[in-house]
Amino acid sequence: MSVPIMLHLALFQFVPLWGWLMAFKDYHIGQSLWGAEWVGFKHFKALLGHSGFLQDLRNNIVMNSMQLVLGTVCAIGLAIVLSELRSKGFVRVVQTMTYLPHFVSMVVVANIFVMLLSPDGGIGQSADDQAGLD
Repeated sequence: MSVPIMLHLALFQFVPLWGWLMAFKDYHIGQSLWGAEWVGFKHFKALLGHSGFLQDLRNNIVMNSMQLVLGTVCAIGLAIVLSELRSKGFVRVVQTMTYLPHFVSMVVVANIFVMLLSPDGGIGQSADDQAGLD
């Protein structure tokens, strides 16, 4: 009965500790972690001493802040717009399309959109065929 909990602990609590250990060692891919030389804070000193570190940190904070604010505002705006629409079929399609990236790889989602919007057989081509346009 405790096996699922132990697996969860092993995967999400103990496995990340290997990354912490790698940060303090001179580890290279293909090399044993235990055989790597202990370098202490050498990698952290190099990171903090790099000339572009502060600019990179600032860019990261700005981009994440923008994503947080714009993502929230756009999600709330879309929810309000969808709640006001009368066509429940269209609402379901839009909801499915917006939830899809959370469950499927972005590469797969991008390919689905490329196929749907393709001028050689996508939605636009089907509409042109029905309208008698070539």
